[in-house]
Amino acid sequence: MTKCSQNDTKRESGAELVIAMREVGKLVAELVIAKQETENSAAELVIAKQEKESSAAELAIAKQEKESRAAELVIAKQDKEKRAAELVIANQDKEKRAAELVIANHEKENRAAELVIAQQEKESRAAELVIAKQDKENRAAELVIANHEKEKHAAELVIAQQEKEKRAAELVIAKRETEKYEIDLSKSHFDLMDSLRGTITAISRAVEARDPYTAGHQRRVAEIACAIAEEMGLDDDQIEGILMGATIHDIGKIKAPAELLSKPTKLTPVEYQLIQLHPATAYEILRDIKFPWPIAEIAYQHHERLDGSGYPQGLKGEEIFLEARIVAVADVVEAMSSHRPYRAALGIEVALDEIKNNSGKSYDSAVVEACLTAFEQKKFSI
Repeated sequence: MTKCSQNDTKRESGAELVIAMREVGKLVAELVIAKQETENSAAELVIAKQEKESSAAELAIAKQEKESRAAELVIAKQDKEKRAAELVIANQDKEKRAAELVIANHEKENRAAELVIAQQEKESRAAELVIAKQDKENRAAELVIANHEKEKHAAELVIAQQEKEKRAAELVIAKRETEKYEIDLSKSHFDLMDSLRGTITAISRAVEARDPYTAGHQRRVAEIACAIAEEMGLDDDQIEGILMGATIHDIGKIKAPAELLSKPTKLTPVEYQLIQLHPATAYEILRDIKFPWPIAEIAYQHHERLDGSGYPQGLKGEEIFLEARIVAVADVVEAMSSHRPYRAALGIEVALDEIKNNSGKSYDSAVVEACLTAFEQKKFSI
């Protein structure tokens, strides 16, 4: 309850109390008037009695006159009191009317307050309508924002997809460029390999030109060595290295005297020692060339034997490169089955018996087995 309402309630209670007091005063005044009327009646009775008794005694009359004057004084007093009571009643009526005016004013104020309250309620409803409208507009704005967020997210997804497609396209381009580079690199590799093969073939022919009796020896050794390598399941790159190494494995003979290479009789010990220098000479020629395969080691080790009985280093077992062990077997088979200046060809059977009889001793058993398979089962020929 507000302070104004509390004051109005207090004011109404005070007005009602004044009215109640006025009613009490009015009742008292009426009681006084009734008492006075009763006394007046008694006085009249006294006067009548006095008049009746006046003939009886003058003293009684005198007494009565005295009492009459006293009664008159009482009456005058009563009249005065009556007028006072009437003034009180008039004042009470005045206060009652004032109270009624106060009540009427309060009622007017209450009606004004009710109008204010009604106006406030009307304004409150209007404010609620405004708030509801604002809420509706806020929800609409939120929907717009949500739609914008959705559109933004969709745009981001589109951009992400475009970026993904762009990266995919870049990857495709990079892949194509890589494939092109690999093709170019492969072509360059093939070109280099062709050049390398051509160079090695030219070197091989230059060596064989000094020894007409062994013309084609290195080429045939290379063919046998590649057949053995394929039978052993070596990869293409390793077989390519064996081909290159076998093709120039006797390059060191370029330093040997030509008359020794074509001598029709058996070599003397000293001459044989000179010929035995050709693996080391080949290594000196080839060691500084950066081949992707152990070409220099093939030429250096193709006369080594598993038991250490070979030359020039006397290597044993795994100390000898696998490629050199393969070329060693191929070299023996080709040399024994071909003509030499100092003897006729011994034939392929003799050559194969040589490697078979010394398998695991002078020659690698796996290499020998592959060589025998290539010749005996697959009908390889040179």
